[in-house]
Amino acid sequence: MTTPARTMLTLAAVATCGCASRKAPTPTQPSAPPAVAGRVVPAVVSGFERGVGGWTAVSAGARASASVVAGSASRGQRWLAVEAVSEGPIDVFVKMPAQDWTKFGDSLRADVKASGAGKAYARLYVAGPDGAEAQGPESAVGSSWSTIVWPAGGALAHVARLGIHWRREGNVERIGLDNVRVGAAAGLSQAYSVVYGPFPSREGAVKTMVTLQTSNVQAFPIYEDGWYLSLGTFRTRSAASAESARLSRRGLKTSVLLR
Repeated sequence: MTTPARTMLTLAAVATCGCASRKAPTPTQPSAPPAVAGRVVPAVVSGFERGVGGWTAVSAGARASASVVAGSASRGQRWLAVEAVSEGPIDVFVKMPAQDWTKFGDSLRADVKASGAGKAYARLYVAGPDGAEAQGPESAVGSSWSTIVWPAGGALAHVARLGIHWRREGNVERIGLDNVRVGAAAGLSQAYSVVYGPFPSREGAVKTMVTLQTSNVQAFPIYEDGWYLSLGTFRTRSAASAESARLSRRGLKTSVLLR
């Protein structure tokens, strides 16, 4: 496989990262398989710093208004705002090529908030290629940013869509979403990510990601002042450098980022 040379990086990276009939919530999930030796969990994040990024909102069977708002974000400068103009539940989700995330973490997280006089409740979920859903517990959402966490475990093994089911009581005017990620239950302190890029857009990164999957190279789109593919995150620089060298021998010019 021939791949273009890419610019070496020295910046810190954050990982970034779709509808069928809803199933009943799954109360428990099998444990995720153990991570590859030496690997730690990279956050797989949608941060909305460069736009909506493929996220869609549906309410009462129709598209709801979803746009990126600047300022007062949970992380960075921008977040996704969904106008709650109709009655009933709201589904906010992103589709993606089917992926196995269990090797990178066992928990799905998102930062959420809601405005208005009513009450809002959010439930994280994932769906496989067949549309079958597994859902986390429902959490009450306030007017300030809070993080909801679902230890999804083995439900992350076959993900083609992830999102949040919202339930409202009373006049909820707007719901907010930011910093969606997959990671270990305990989170990370410091780690080193192997990345490939940059790409001019998320679509370009995803196209290359799909191509790499045919060669059994697992990657995820990430954004930090540009789009890249994350190829793995490690506890030590030496372990990340060894992985970068291995991938270079396969024709991928990669870089190591301190996260």
